[in-house]
Amino acid sequence: MFSVILPLFTSLLAAVAVAILVFTIIGAVSGAQNRQTIAAMPKYTLRDHSTPEQLAEVEEVVDSSLFLRIGQRLLNPRYRAWLVNKLQIAGQRGNVALAALLTKKVTYAIIGAMFGALFLSKGIAMGIAVILTAMVAGFFVADLLVISDGQNREQEMDLAMPDAIDLLNLCVESGLSFEAGIARVSVSLNGPVAEEFGALLSEMQLGKSRVEAMNELADRTRSKGMQQFLSALLQVDRLGVPISGVLAEQASEMRAKRKDKAREQGQKVTIKILMPLMLCFLPAMFVVVLGPAIYQLVQTMALL
Repeated sequence: MFSVILPLFTSLLAAVAVAILVFTIIGAVSGAQNRQTIAAMPKYTLRDHSTPEQLAEVEEVVDSSLFLRIGQRLLNPRYRAWLVNKLQIAGQRGNVALAALLTKKVTYAIIGAMFGALFLSKGIAMGIAVILTAMVAGFFVADLLVISDGQNREQEMDLAMPDAIDLLNLCVESGLSFEAGIARVSVSLNGPVAEEFGALLSEMQLGKSRVEAMNELADRTRSKGMQQFLSALLQVDRLGVPISGVLAEQASEMRAKRKDKAREQGQKVTIKILMPLMLCFLPAMFVVVLGPAIYQLVQTMALL
């Protein structure tokens, strides 16, 4: 009886796991339209009269999802702070981003457990071990995705920094203030640099000084180009030198570094292609070249 019920039970769990995965993908695809609509809006919408309490009320998350409540119970303060830091590096801020990440983590853990239940037919002990392993892997796979998004965002930021600094320099030379130039760059460009400039301006509008806002921006990004740019701006504030010349020099230096990095990546191609060449091309070439000789040798040995 147990041998009949167990395959049915595992099949039912697999079907439920597939259904949850399908609904998750559908939800992500349907949410893409909302993200495109939000992306078409201005880069920043905060005003001088906005208060931190009003912003917190806007970002308040309704704790109605079962998966979200489970994810919040599994967090400790240290792990929560680590997740918030990784989300900021990936360009995702606020309680909404953290709630979405926790929901994904619990969802992936449940999907992993349901797929792991398929191994119950191999034995109870092995099935439980696979279920626990799949649950842990599914719970932390969302963290790896966030870390990967952060690394890709840092690379995009490093590539876009020279153009953004050139535009900011043009705005400053035309007579705009630093804040107005940051606002123009944030509205005119797309990508992570424009988003960070918009966040920088928003923090200054909320009452923070320029130095405090730039220090917080340096803390939440790992982009070397952005940190170099912020370090130069902080020196400008301390020494009182003209900002226009510093911006032009920073843009030229970052563009030279980008060119050197591209040249370095191009030189690495010959080394990276060596292993695929040895695994895919050389065996086939050996078969074509040595195959007839080996065949003739076998035929000759058979005649002897």
